[in-house]
Amino acid sequence: NDGNFGERVTTRSSLWHLLRPGWEDVPPEQEEKFLSWYHEFVFANKLADRLDKHALAISLLTCVEMLFTVEHTNAFNASHDSFAGFRLPVFFFCRFMSFLILVVWRVVAADSKWVNKSYREVQTRIAASYLL
Repeated sequence: NDGNFGERVTTRSSLWHLLRPGWEDVPPEQEEKFLSWYHEFVFANKLADRLDKHALAISLLTCVEMLFTVEHTNAFNASHDSFAGFRLPVFFFCRFMSFLILVVWRVVAADSKWVNKSYREVQTRIAASYLL
């Protein structure tokens, strides 16, 4: 069982280095320093501005979709089908949840040392938020 684990780690590492050519010679400590620096000075510094832009984009997209749906389709028309009455509340609920996730991240990013220092957790949780 232990032999399999070693093979998986070696395979994973070699595949990872194929995706990042030139990094196989970088010591792990130096790579960790670079990732920490990049997160703090590039990713975290621009996070609040990026989240503001995402919130604006979601707001504009919601307005455009609502205008198009009301003007050019019968999606919210009660005679369209039996689920038409649920479409608008479900649509707004989903958009509200997306906007709420962005607002929570915006509040956290505004004044948090955790965002600047915990790059692995922050980037993993932001990726999970985008998937939601």
